[in-house]
Amino acid sequence: MNRKLYILTVISSLLFSTTLSADKSIKRYSIKSGFVAYEISGGGEIMGMKNKISGTKTLYFKNYGAVMIEEEKKSDISTGLANRNIQTHTLQKMDNVTSYSVDFKRKKILKGTDPIGSKYLSSGKNMSAQSQKMLEGFGGKKVGKDTILGLECEIWNIMGAKQCLYKGQIPLWIELNIMGLKNKTVAIKAEFEKEIADDKFTLPKYPIKILPTYVDEKKAISKQEMINAMGSEEAMLKKKKQKIYSEKGLPNSIKECVHKAQTLSAMQKCFPQ
Repeated sequence: MNRKLYILTVISSLLFSTTLSADKSIKRYSIKSGFVAYEISGGGEIMGMKNKISGTKTLYFKNYGAVMIEEEKKSDISTGLANRNIQTHTLQKMDNVTSYSVDFKRKKILKGTDPIGSKYLSSGKNMSAQSQKMLEGFGGKKVGKDTILGLECEIWNIMGAKQCLYKGQIPLWIELNIMGLKNKTVAIKAEFEKEIADDKFTLPKYPIKILPTYVDEKKAISKQEMINAMGSEEAMLKKKKQKIYSEKGLPNSIKECVHKAQTLSAMQKCFPQ
């Protein structure tokens, strides 16, 4: 079940990574600011074990999601052949392309870089306009509509799970059913386009551990711009090769040289000056 939730989180993060603005701030949402409070419930019975899940979750964001923070507290209690009581508390924050993950057990904060945010911050692509295409790319299918708290959302079936997305981006509910165990996260309060106090984005005063993969914002953007440029050259190289292959009368030696060329400059050398 945790894997399914993780996959949905990854999909959501892809949808939220949006566009480049003049001040190099990422837009994860098409809404300027907001707050959503969720209630988590679920459970079931499997192989003689009774399971009950309960908890809460909150989402705050501002500046179109350039700054966002999610906190979840969950209880997972099982009784039967073996008893267990698992309590989890997670807190994730994004500040442009820098990510923070709070480890409450070890009382420390892990600082990293959001690779998806870096990609779209450097490219300037508007992913919110392509949210439906992205969902379909993950095998998602739109199966209906629902209204939660007076807000209409689209129901998508993605990888065996369902979620209802407001504006095609913000989940108002997520529903999982795995081997008879149900888990549902439902919005019980939502406010959008209202100013959010800065203290809602405050992290605990724990030591910060910088992950090996972390790079500062400027380097992250620069690195991704280089990757984007390489990707653009590859696409152009492929297009030019296809055009050359279709031309009649070119010697086979030139076509063979073009086929072996790995860069545009190398391909240019295939043609006599």
